[in-house]
Amino acid sequence: MARVLTGNITVHGTDHEDFGPDEHPTGNLITLEPRVMNSDDGFIDLGMPTIKWGGECRVEVDWEAMLDGNDVITAHAICRFFEGSSEDTDEMEDQQERTFPVPKTRSLDPPTQFDIPLRNSTVVGAEDHAQVFFRLENRPFEDE
Repeated sequence: MARVLTGNITVHGTDHEDFGPDEHPTGNLITLEPRVMNSDDGFIDLGMPTIKWGGECRVEVDWEAMLDGNDVITAHAICRFFEGSSEDTDEMEDQQERTFPVPKTRSLDPPTQFDIPLRNSTVVGAEDHAQVFFRLENRPFEDE
């Protein structure tokens, strides 16, 4: 039976400033277009949304999902945090990879939620960080 993956990703972060207020991402909500999934599809590429802020920070979320034979969706995400002299820097400060289940969402169930923290571990810029929040639903597909 086919299932539909829906939901969103929100990126919270801080570009710490020594002078003036810290900067935080705006436009940081990424809505997933509903994806019909079948158990014989294998992993489906869900894209690589990117959030930039503060003139020097960026988060990339490279993710995919797969429906198994028990109607559980397995999501796999690689989140990367970049911080440098511009939002297009190649200076990656942290990368976290996670795989997590998204069980069937029944009518009154809240969405499945999980998050991935990212930090700048260098001495300069150590206060900069980001956190990627996933909020996903696994609903039955109803063919119209």
